[in-house]
Amino acid sequence: MMELVREQSVNITFRNDSLRAVNALFSVIGESCSQKKTLDKVKTCVLELSKNIAMHSKGGILTISLYKGNNSCKLVIQSRNNIVKRIDFEYAFTEGYTTAGSLGSGLGIINDIMDYVNIETVDNELIIICEKTVELSEQQNFICPFDIGLATRPHPRMKVNGDSYFTKQWDDKILISVIDGLGHGQYAERASTKAKNYLANHYTIPVRNMFPGISRACRSTRGVVVGIMKINFVKDYVEYGGIGNISVMSFGGRKNLILHNQRGILGIKTIFPPIMELSLDECSTIWMFSDGISSSKLSAFYPKSIGMSAMETARFVLNHYSKDNDDATIIVLKRK
Repeated sequence: MMELVREQSVNITFRNDSLRAVNALFSVIGESCSQKKTLDKVKTCVLELSKNIAMHSKGGILTISLYKGNNSCKLVIQSRNNIVKRIDFEYAFTEGYTTAGSLGSGLGIINDIMDYVNIETVDNELIIICEKTVELSEQQNFICPFDIGLATRPHPRMKVNGDSYFTKQWDDKILISVIDGLGHGQYAERASTKAKNYLANHYTIPVRNMFPGISRACRSTRGVVVGIMKINFVKDYVEYGGIGNISVMSFGGRKNLILHNQRGILGIKTIFPPIMELSLDECSTIWMFSDGISSSKLSAFYPKSIGMSAMETARFVLNHYSKDNDDATIIVLKRK
């Protein structure tokens, strides 16, 4: 449980008021956070939100709050201002979108660098809340109990791959994700790459918060479907959420499992899918794959894969079970 340590509000009317907001940020932080990279990101957020208030309203308030817990601290930046022109504020995250003749990059940058962004309207007031969490404890070295294998290829008649993937192991956690940009070719690749880049910068945040962030990052694209799984192998805990036709099959536990996703497309609208929570006992071997893999015969293949490594399994599935009219990607996790 985090407790509020310090908080400061700044009235914003003109663009140069952003300097006072930055001074307030460093006053609130004090000695609590010395990570320069994180401070630079939060400073950018403060500058962009201050500029947004000055450019798009007749003034507002920026509030900076610092919360501290046992092993982490959280900075919360909130902007409040009256709405002068009603628009779809979620659409304002689109790359290049502007209502004031600017470059149209402000809210998109905030989505890229902050852990969590929420935007809402209450009566005639626009409220934007941004959060950044900083871990204060030193990272520990853990031995990952999983062997990770992956295989991917583009549509046989395409030069670029509309599928993408992301894997990351840190501390006692693993995150895996398969991403499928809609369609094939360069525009699908652009969409899936934007989603992958978002995950690369936000893999530590809660799985639930990744989906609106990916959707905003993909606003200027044709959209993606995605499956995301985070595993804590010390606490034997698994979180999974997915949008669209990404499949997950789990073998070797008390029973074989197939995890189902909510329908939809990220980038078209913001969606919060249900997050499934599982015990790691139910997930000794995990296959996550795009719809370019034919799943109808995979369950029958699993017993034959037991003696294979994760990489051998991934390559075999790609070579023997992928469709000839789609991009195809599979990630395999297998206990060592």
